[in-house]
Amino acid sequence: MAANNFYYDENKDVARGALWGAAGAGSGTYFSSLISNSLKDMPPSVAIPYFQTPATITIPLPAATSVGKGVETILHGSPAFVPQPDISPKPDTERGEE
Repeated sequence: MAANNFYYDENKDVARGALWGAAGAGSGTYFSSLISNSLKDMPPSVAIPYFQTPATITIPLPAATSVGKGVETILHGSPAFVPQPDISPKPDTERGEE
């Protein structure tokens, strides 16, 4: 965040950005293991009957670890999309201040 402030000439709170990042990483890791463990008994595929005949269509399902890793990736990256407020107020241009 400090490099971002310098590069984009912003004044964002570095500590708040670090806390958002830590929250995203921690929640991603927690929910990844929670979802992977809860889906471990999920069958690898589902067979659906085809128009009331003995033939079936088999649809593969994603592995529990793949679903967990997908959730982890989404939650790890989500803090990047949370807008952070400036820590110092911008000058009020309506009153002519600069």
